[in-house]
Order: sequence, then C-alpha cells, then structure tokens
Amino acid sequence: MVEVARLSAPRFVIAVVLSLLAVPAPAQTTEQCNTSKEGYTYFVYVPKTYSDDNPAGIHVFFSGQGGCANNGSFGQWAKTLERHNLIGINLQYADGKNDVDTGGKTQAAVEALQGVIGKYKILPGRGMVGSFSGGGLPHAGLLAAAAKGGGPLPFCHSSLYGSNYWQRIRSNAGMSWTVAIGSEEWGMGKPTLGDTQNDRAAELYALAARGGCPDVYLRIQKGKGHSISGADVQAASDAFERSDLAFIGFFYAPDFPERELKPIITAANRLDLALASKQVEKLVADAKAPEEVLAKARKVKERLDARIDHVIRVGKDLAEKDPGLCEFYGKIYLKQLRTHPREDELKTALDDARKTDAYRKSAKAFQSFISTFARGHNTIFPSTANAAVHPDAAKFLQDLHDDAVPASLIGLMTGEILKLVEP
Repeated sequence: MVEVARLSAPRFVIAVVLSLLAVPAPAQTTEQCNTSKEGYTYFVYVPKTYSDDNPAGIHVFFSGQGGCANNGSFGQWAKTLERHNLIGINLQYADGKNDVDTGGKTQAAVEALQGVIGKYKILPGRGMVGSFSGGGLPHAGLLAAAAKGGGPLPFCHSSLYGSNYWQRIRSNAGMSWTVAIGSEEWGMGKPTLGDTQNDRAAELYALAARGGCPDVYLRIQKGKGHSISGADVQAASDAFERSDLAFIGFFYAPDFPERELKPIITAANRLDLALASKQVEKLVADAKAPEEVLAKARKVKERLDARIDHVIRVGKDLAEKDPGLCEFYGKIYLKQLRTHPREDELKTALDDARKTDAYRKSAKAFQSFISTFARGHNTIFPSTANAAVHPDAAKFLQDLHDDAVPASLIGLMTGEILKLVEP
C-alpha cells in the first residue's frame, strides 16, 4: 500500500437530480465514460436485472493507489450488482494517484453519479459506496460533498476495505457500514490501517450508542493481507439488504404522474407500506378508474406486496439470527406495517423471540460491545502496528461470544477477533 498524504475535504456540493427523461438501457452492458477532466473516467456496469420497468440503485467503487488507473473490472462486484439491481460505477484515474488532486478526483465521481442518474432510472438514496486502500481519500470526499448538499445521501451503505478513509465520521443516520481489515495489513500506511479502520469503527459505534444505525460490521480476518475478500463483499451485500429495506423508497416517482397513483407512490416511498397498500387496494377495486390507470395500479400492488413479503422475511430472520440488529431494524420494519393486515405476523415473531434468554443475552452482548468500542479501540487493540488483542479484553470478548447467537453480527465479530488470540 502506498502511504498517502492527509488532505482537506473538497469544497463543493453534490448535485444529484433525478432525470425525468431517463431512458431504458440494454441488459448487462459495460461502458467507459469521460468526465470534464482529462484522465478521469469511469466505467459503468448495467446489470441484467435493470429495465425500464425495474429502476436500479447504484454502486460506486474507488480502487487503491495504482489500481485506480485500471479499474474497469466488475468481477468482484457483479454478484452484488445483479442480486440487488445496482448499476456499478468504477472510478478510473489515469495517473493512479488518489492523493494527487483528490478534490478533482472527487468531483469526477460527482460527475459520474450525475451521468448515471441522467441516463438511467435511479432510485434516490438506494446505493452502496466503497473503497480500497488509497481510494478512501476520494470516497471520504464524496460523502463529505454529499453531506454538504443538505439533502439525503445517495447511499445507504458504505464499505471500507482496508481503506485510507481518514475523515471523521459524524453521522451514520440511514446508513449501514462494513469496516474490513486483515491482520496482515494492520501496520500498513501512516497512519496505519489498524489505527484508522478502528477509529472509524469507534466513531460509528459512538453514533450508534446515541441512536444511530448500529449495523456496523467491523470485519477482522486473520491472515488476510492487503486485499478484498469474497467474505468482505458478501458482508457488505447482506448489510445493504437490511438498510435498503429500512431507509429507502422503491418506486421511481416520475413513472407515476397519474393523479390517482401519486399519493400511493408518495406513501410507499416514505415507507408507509400500510397506507400505500390500503390506497392501492381501493384504487384497484374502483370500477370507474381508467383502464390504463388500473393496469399500472395492479403492477404497483404486485411490487408493494413483494416489498412487504421481503420486509417480513428479513424481520423474521433477524429475530431468529441477530437479536442485536433486530432491536433496531425490527422497530423500523414494524412501523412500516402499522395497521397493515400482516403487521401481527411480524410483531408476533419479534415478540416471541424477545421472550427467550438467547435473544436477550445476544442483544445485551451487542450493546456491550458497542458501548465499549465507542469509548475507543485501544482497550481491545492496544497496538496500531499489529493485530494483537489486549489480554484483559480476551475474557470480555469470550463472554460476549458465549452469549451471542452464533450467526449474529456480535457473534461473528467476537469470533473473528478471538481468532487473533489463538496461536
């Protein structure tokens, strides 16, 4: 990894505007596009799942030093892009240096977003952004620029894959995070990845302790060097599914200009699924409505019913496998279904789970980890040069691991950290 200089955040505002003229794209295409600055280009991957009737989200990736000069491959991301119907954007900088003209490179990323949003049907806020190594510099700049815009961020998940993301994280509202680091890359860079990755995780947990999103996976892989593993990508993909359902609308509003449909789409996109369902059922049953409106209403109902199925399925899965995250997401999912006929289906699953000792212990273990890490990672990882675990922390982590549901975030994290203690 090339060590990079600390830079100030770029001073501009992201201008992400939905295009009313978005056109359908051919299935699964990859193309290279230019920005206003020579040498700063981007590749676009359109998944097979995208169509005029199935608007997409976005996935932006910044590669590391050197690698950003040849960033046209989507092989590592293709499964995620197809799974979640995301249009991929890989930034490419011919000089291979994220630390030179970082502000300009960030502006190129803004232009890439604008270009894709102008050409394709993109659902606002439905996106992932990630970076590797030195790509953390423009990654941080992009999120800082978006925050300065004052509106919602164009992403609901962010991933730091051994990333030089040096800016302090001041908000994690409406966004899940994956912070991945291997034990063999811990001491790389100045400041080291062992320091900065854990600092970012501590900031995110501090925000979670104050009511922010706790879906923060500090993924520490023993034996991994400076790379992105398939498990890292899978973890990010799974987190996106949860936060997407919790925070992001799923209808492309310009497709529904009809007076009868507008209030339904508005309710659905503010995630009042119960109200939207009630409204669309009333419209579908209206024999006086124009046939073209009824045809669209039936499609809206079908997509709305599918979304409700998805919310209930993920909510039930969290109740069984991840009590800590269930305590956060379960309330959000239930609110979306309040007064819906299927509300009790999810509520009963959550209530039954909360009655068990296993649920309560696992949820409490997750909160203990969050509050401890939020005070600083030095009590667990005393060195920024290597992945050694503080001797006093080992028992604490083992106790949390023993109380955790194995598949839960706290179960996975403590299990991975405890592997560092093994000979």
